[in-house]
Amino acid sequence: MDEIEITIDLRERDAHIKKYLEINGLSHIQEDLSAAYCAISLTGVDKKVLGPILSSRQKTLKEKILAPLDIRGYDPKEAPYSPDNNPTAQRDEICKVDTGRIVGARYFAMISISPSTGMGVEMQKAEELLRMSVILTDNNITDSRMKAARIINLGYDNLEKQASQISQVFRMLQEYTPGAGLKNGQPILIGFPNKGGNPVNLEELTHSTFPDLRYTHRGEISPVKQKPTDPSQFYETET
Repeated sequence: MDEIEITIDLRERDAHIKKYLEINGLSHIQEDLSAAYCAISLTGVDKKVLGPILSSRQKTLKEKILAPLDIRGYDPKEAPYSPDNNPTAQRDEICKVDTGRIVGARYFAMISISPSTGMGVEMQKAEELLRMSVILTDNNITDSRMKAARIINLGYDNLEKQASQISQVFRMLQEYTPGAGLKNGQPILIGFPNKGGNPVNLEELTHSTFPDLRYTHRGEISPVKQKPTDPSQFYETET
């Protein structure tokens, strides 16, 4: 049986996060155990087709998966700094606000459909902050394989129909405090039981408890197709 090596335990977690916050000027923000940062693709998303689909699934995540557990979901799309609400905000403003929101939430939940630089950065920050990171991947849409290591990657066929089951995953996660570890040299998300007991590999535990939600990448499945609507933006098209 493979052994788990703990690299950041509960005591070290507090020190690790404290140092991270000091370095990034965020020491005034406290982690809220009843909050979730719900990452979503925003920049460049087609507003006619993909936009409504993402909004619908984000609503399901917040209202049907998280809310029944008294977890409040923060949606960057509704924030004052979203591309729709504030198209002139600069990188430093966005980074500070969104990082602060990730710092202030125990959970990081991401509906992974459309490629997004911002979501990749957010996922990496959540990993560095040792958050409960749950990535929800549509089994019928290929997403990027380059993801953070310390996550729980779930696959679904219909988010609305499987919302209750996915909510049970978060209910289980509420019983643990996240840390970091290694298994066969691979970084893993560790869970320390709140009521005492041995630490566990959270993704492994989730997949064994909810086998129908195990995600496996399949190369034959296509990603969401996007095409430029204004080719003149590219200097290669100049004549």
